[in-house]
Amino acid sequence: YGLVYFISIYLLVYAMKKGPLSLTTLVFNLGNTIACLYGIIAYKEPLTGFTVLGICCMTAVIFLCMPKAEKGEKSKKGWFIPSLAGAVGNGILGCIKKSMTASFPNIGSGEFLAWAFIFGAFIGGIYCAVIYFKTPSALPKISLRGAMCAVLSGAGTAGGNLFFMKALQSGLSSAIAFPLHTGLLTLLLWIMSLLLFRDVKFRLRYVAAILSCIAGMILIRM
Repeated sequence: YGLVYFISIYLLVYAMKKGPLSLTTLVFNLGNTIACLYGIIAYKEPLTGFTVLGICCMTAVIFLCMPKAEKGEKSKKGWFIPSLAGAVGNGILGCIKKSMTASFPNIGSGEFLAWAFIFGAFIGGIYCAVIYFKTPSALPKISLRGAMCAVLSGAGTAGGNLFFMKALQSGLSSAIAFPLHTGLLTLLLWIMSLLLFRDVKFRLRYVAAILSCIAGMILIRM
C-alpha cells in the first residue's frame, strides 16, 4: 500500500504541476471504477444497473477532461497521462483497502494506515536523497509555507483514509461513506481551483465533468 501510495501521489502532484488542479483531480478519481470492478469480480458483489451507469459516468469524465485547445488559447499538455496513471494507482489502493477490510475485519485501521504511510514516506525520502546526490540544485529548499501545506495535506489524507476504512468496518453503506470521502473532496478541490487558482477558463464541459464524476462515484456504490 505504501509503495503504490507514493507512486500514485507522485503522479498526481506531477500532473498538478503540468495541468489544472480542477481537471487532474477529476481524472484521478477514475480509480474508483477499478475498485468497484474488483469488488464485483473478486468478492462477487452484485452488478446492478446503477453500477453500470456509474461506470459509464466515470468513463465520460475521461472524454470531458481530455486536453482540447479552445479558440484563442493553447491547451496544456503533459498532465493527462500522469493523471490517468495516478488514477490506476488510486484504484489499486482502493482494491487493497477493500481486501483488507473484507479479509481482516478486525484489523486496526489506524495501525495499518500508520505503517503504510511511514513506508510511503520512507520511499519518498530515498527518492529525494537520490535526486539530491545526483543534482543538488534540482531539490529546492522547503519553505515554512510549503512544510505547513505538506503537513495539512498528510493529515487530511490520513484522516480521510482512516474514516473510509472505519466506515467500511462498521458496516456503513458504501453509498454514503464513499461520496462523503471522495465526492465532497473532489467538489471542494474543483471549486477551490476555479475560484482561487483560476487554472482553467469556465467551460460547460467542465461542469458536466464534475457532475458526471460525483454521479458516477455515487452510482457505482449503490
